[in-house]
Amino acid sequence: MCVEAHMREMIERGFEVAVVKDATAGAKAPEGVTYMY
Repeated sequence: MCVEAHMREMIERGFEVAVVKDATAGAKAPEGVTYMY
């Protein structure tokens, strides 16, 4: 979600944007942990 938000902002500002799909990932939290900072 963070990558998408930044991408959209850059597009709105006139930048050409490319995002590599497999180069982004979320944090891997231990089982049972629902929030990581």
